[in-house]
Amino acid sequence: MAASTHSFGRRLARLRDKAGLTQEALAERAGLSRNFIGLLEAGRQTPSLDSLRSLQEALGVDIESLVTGPGSGMREDTPALAKQSEANRRRVQKLQKLFRLLERSSPRQMDTIDSVIRHILNMGKEE
Repeated sequence: MAASTHSFGRRLARLRDKAGLTQEALAERAGLSRNFIGLLEAGRQTPSLDSLRSLQEALGVDIESLVTGPGSGMREDTPALAKQSEANRRRVQKLQKLFRLLERSSPRQMDTIDSVIRHILNMGKEE
């Protein structure tokens, strides 16, 4: 799995611990299975947009904090960010804006967005 999947899993585990929840309690609150929570935290599974929304609501955090970390998790004073190219900074800013928009989406809109993104990401793989 990609490093971003592992960092998401570690972030999810920290947020769950901070909320004082077990994997089972988080799963119940989010309407997901405990096994799925375990796979997410281990970095072996990628959440769908619906799962992200369920986790975000169950943990009482905004989607941006869940996906990129507290305070967007991308502070200007971190050495890793300082070394990134300007193009990567712009990508991060665009993703942060996208996450803020997704927070305001209805469940039906989230389903459509999820389907479109999955379709786009699978384009070319079927050739």
